[in-house]
Amino acid sequence: MTTLDVPAASWSRTMERVSRGFYVGACVLFLAVMWGSTANLLLDSAPGTIAGVVTTLALVALAASVWRWGFRSDVAVVVAAVAAATALVCGLGRVGFRADGAGWWVTIVLALPLLYVLLGLPDWRGVVLASLVVVLAVVARWVVDPQRPALAVVEVLGACAAAIATAQAASLLRRVGEVNDARERRQVVQLTAEARSVGQEAHTRWVDRFLHDEVAHALRAVTLSERLDRAEVRSIAAEATDRLTDLSATDPPTVDLGGVLTEVAGESGLAVELDLASVTIAPDVVDVVAAVVREALRNVRRHAGVREARVVLRDDGGDIVLDVIDRGRGFKPAQVPRDRYGVRDGIVARMADIAGTATITSDANGTRVRLQWAAETGDDTDWVDQIRARRVAVLISGPFVVACVLQCALRAGDLRHPWAAVLGTVLVVLAWCFGAWAYRRRDIGWRMHLVMVAVACAAIALNAYALPSGAADPTLFWLASSTMPLVAFSVVGRSLVECALAVLIVATFPIALLVSTGASLNQILGLAGALFAPFALAPLILGGAWWTKRGVRRALQDNEIRQHSVLRQVEADLREQALRDRVGDLRARIQPFLADIALSRSDPRALPVRRRAAVLEAWVRDGLGGPTTRWPSDLTAPVHRLREGGAQVTLSQLTPMPREHLSVVADVLGVLATSAPARVGVSSTAGPDGTRTTVTVRPVGQEAVERITALGVGSLRTDGSTYLVVQFDSAAVSGVPRTVADASGSAMMQR
Repeated sequence: MTTLDVPAASWSRTMERVSRGFYVGACVLFLAVMWGSTANLLLDSAPGTIAGVVTTLALVALAASVWRWGFRSDVAVVVAAVAAATALVCGLGRVGFRADGAGWWVTIVLALPLLYVLLGLPDWRGVVLASLVVVLAVVARWVVDPQRPALAVVEVLGACAAAIATAQAASLLRRVGEVNDARERRQVVQLTAEARSVGQEAHTRWVDRFLHDEVAHALRAVTLSERLDRAEVRSIAAEATDRLTDLSATDPPTVDLGGVLTEVAGESGLAVELDLASVTIAPDVVDVVAAVVREALRNVRRHAGVREARVVLRDDGGDIVLDVIDRGRGFKPAQVPRDRYGVRDGIVARMADIAGTATITSDANGTRVRLQWAAETGDDTDWVDQIRARRVAVLISGPFVVACVLQCALRAGDLRHPWAAVLGTVLVVLAWCFGAWAYRRRDIGWRMHLVMVAVACAAIALNAYALPSGAADPTLFWLASSTMPLVAFSVVGRSLVECALAVLIVATFPIALLVSTGASLNQILGLAGALFAPFALAPLILGGAWWTKRGVRRALQDNEIRQHSVLRQVEADLREQALRDRVGDLRARIQPFLADIALSRSDPRALPVRRRAAVLEAWVRDGLGGPTTRWPSDLTAPVHRLREGGAQVTLSQLTPMPREHLSVVADVLGVLATSAPARVGVSSTAGPDGTRTTVTVRPVGQEAVERITALGVGSLRTDGSTYLVVQFDSAAVSGVPRTVADASGSAMMQR
């Protein structure tokens, strides 16, 4: 059985790439913020400059290793040790501190090693190591200013929140990758089974239509060659030969439908006016549509009484619509006989196979065949639901809100108006809780988007109002950056343009507020640690959303391509099997015959050639009705001899004939082979005494009547010349003496 070769962890690898890209982007942004907000602290002394440069180089190397090799457990241990040592050395050596003790550059980049540790060791070991690093950083910061222990905790809180938030999101993405990998493997198994179950019958119909549209049409052209031009007959034969040769060829992923329709119109023998939009669709759909248009143009040529037609193709957005129009004599579609294969199976049923419709309207002014089917869209899968992006947004923003509450509890007492900062923090918490509750059920609308931005700005304004006059401690202005997580709710549900505007407003509002209230440049520079943090979080949120969306959509496209590959492989296998079962013997007989005509080695108007074409066409049409008209192998030889003699032989097997019936029918057909009848019909139905088989012959010679009578089977009705009807059932055949014709044509009795 053909199965899809699914990589062991294709989704997991995609989520890993997303985590790597996010980490590299975070390294770049955090280093930019570090140098932008604390350059004066790092460049004030040689040890600070050396520490800043070494840290930058170390983080760049760490980002490069993550991009190349991912997160490794052995490297995570080294990173934890280096981060702890850096915090202790810089803290005890007072490297990178302001004169008043507020602000420490190490806390800005501390989130990066913490995040690597949590992702490189995604178990209890990572938590323990990260906790040790945090404790040592707090201790090192407390040593610098033992009078304000709360300051040590507050400055490290931001790094912890960023590391925990991102680690939670990465962990969820990993689990999502594992779930999607398992689901994809199950889909492959189910897809293969369904494709085989549904495709068996579909490809049997495909073979029937191919035989009807291509092979039978070419043979009929040879049979009627006296009415057609020799060059045209040879062209039809050459086309059918090429299609028989290319039956197993592999189709490209997509095909330009307009180009195919142009070829079909050129082969139709009509003057076709083309009005074609640019439409590119899958080859299996193109094959169906091209076959339907070919059948429609063929009907125009045969029945409409005109030599012109018009083909219009347009894309209506959701649907593709194709019209085949002629101005010839119309007909009444409702009165088309059910046995008219071309309309019933060549047009209507074909379109149903691709979930499309075929509508035929006709009157005295002409006929219109309208084909309509759904256009394929490559981006119709919800990437948000595929990775539970709403839950990721909640997990990322949650730790920042917790850090905001802790910062408020530890630093509100140092403000001029503590109540204002507390009120701002409460607003942020309430907005986050409401957003998390509503957001996990649906995307937020533009009204909710505006409310989140308004709440963030209001909280920032309250915190700015609460600041002491001239305050330059960034830990006192925590809401300048802690409101940014509210914008995370908008990233998934709104467009990136809308989110970028919201992020820009929230990031620049604290600076604009300070400038409008007359804050000095020294105060703004002193608060740079709080004011610049949003400019790191903003691109991190937007870039992370874009990178994740890009990775997930790429994974979805790869998954779609792989599923399409397995479908095409299953279809190819089923098609090949159907061709072997149905076309193998016919192709060996018909292809050389048509090739001889196409290459002018045979004259299509010669009587033996036309008779041979009629025989082969009859064999082709035998299989179009399925088991009802397909001759059992025991009868193919006598039927072939009759057809070679010019007889028209048909089968209607409503009930399968038992083997003893087949033997009797073979005897009757063997007798008829020497009498050259014009028409022979064989039918089998269910009767009261078992299967009832009837052989009808028109006309019949007296000698044939006598020899069939001598077989002694069933009942015979005949007028001696016009017709003969032989009818028998299972009861009549059992134990009855049998008569067969020998090589000389005389009858012999046997039991």
